[in-house]
Amino acid sequence: MNDGERSDIVIAGAGPVGTVLACALAANGWKIALCERGGPPAKSSPERDRRGLALTVASQRILAHLGVWTLITPGSVAEIRRMRVCEDGASVTFDAAEIGRKDLGYVVEYAELMAALTRRIKAYPDTISHRDSGAVQWIASSRDGELRLATGDTLRARLAVASDGAYSLIRGSGGIGLETHPYHETAITTTVRTRVPHGQQAWQRFLPGGPLALLPLPDPGERSLIWSLAEAQARELCALGDEAFADALRAACGDEFGEISTCVPRQAFPLIRARAQRYIGERLALAGDAAHHVHPLAGQGVNLGLADAATLAEVLIDARTAGRDPGARAALRRYERWRRSANTPMLAAIDLFHDLFPRPGRLWGKTRRTGLRVFDTLTPVKREVMRYASGIKGDLPFLARPCGQSSS
Repeated sequence: MNDGERSDIVIAGAGPVGTVLACALAANGWKIALCERGGPPAKSSPERDRRGLALTVASQRILAHLGVWTLITPGSVAEIRRMRVCEDGASVTFDAAEIGRKDLGYVVEYAELMAALTRRIKAYPDTISHRDSGAVQWIASSRDGELRLATGDTLRARLAVASDGAYSLIRGSGGIGLETHPYHETAITTTVRTRVPHGQQAWQRFLPGGPLALLPLPDPGERSLIWSLAEAQARELCALGDEAFADALRAACGDEFGEISTCVPRQAFPLIRARAQRYIGERLALAGDAAHHVHPLAGQGVNLGLADAATLAEVLIDARTAGRDPGARAALRRYERWRRSANTPMLAAIDLFHDLFPRPGRLWGKTRRTGLRVFDTLTPVKREVMRYASGIKGDLPFLARPCGQSSS
């Protein structure tokens, strides 16, 4: 591939968000250059990334529309039919049957999802070019722009999309500021086995140090763990052997799941709250963690990013169909308004839950437990929460709607 090669769109970041966007645009005939992430190198991790991703119904629909869902290895997806949120004896249970569905979402390993997406982009050899090099800078002009790669190569396009994570180099080179707030927490992820089968139920408990979540996996005895703790405590737990770590986890969970064991290597990720000041710049759009980085307590991070990708694809396709410049500010402003209005309530709710639950004191604890018990009785309100959290209600892009539903 030569320096200065021209594409319609260049996408910085080849994770789920960037790859989904590439597939959506390539399916409509766009020429796409998809580049790897150019930010800080990832910490060492196991060869196979077994992190469990919680996908909403909306995200599953996006993947189904693009032909990705059927490429996931059969038997490697777990349904979430119920979810239980608890704190010290008080709890709220969300059941898919209450909204007339059999599931609230799905869990798939990160490696499985990326393998399916990789297989899908290979169906577009003439329209998607995949660059192994990371993108490091975007320089825009009035008509197009130049994306510089870590290798020194350059790519030209009408628009660049930054989906290269919270530490996005492309966002920075586009002059878009980032508001950050460290949680001073680290998330530990791994896979555990429990004596009590999960029964397709997700489980989350709010602890003084942070939330602990267990997501069902295809094996009835396996669950994906996401445990957020103070940084020092997380370091101590990561240093433990498997048996000692399992004992600490069981102490945190109680006896609800019986014996707990783990033999899958643990991964640890520092947590930050980050919001881009704008979603768009000069011939530049942000998607996923480059635009908003959230706490994992609600499992919404990747889902917000996939909705960004589906919305941006729809906006760009509509602009080109109408004969307008898809990289112009007018088209990008529609994307920014649409996603800000959809993301802001979810981001606020996540921040509220994170800031409310760790507050110490008997009064705060009693208030939270009372609130959970009361909320569990408010069936109409719970139904609305489930619909929004599952992505089946709201101003959805076409790809997030049921197959066959029109965009009107």
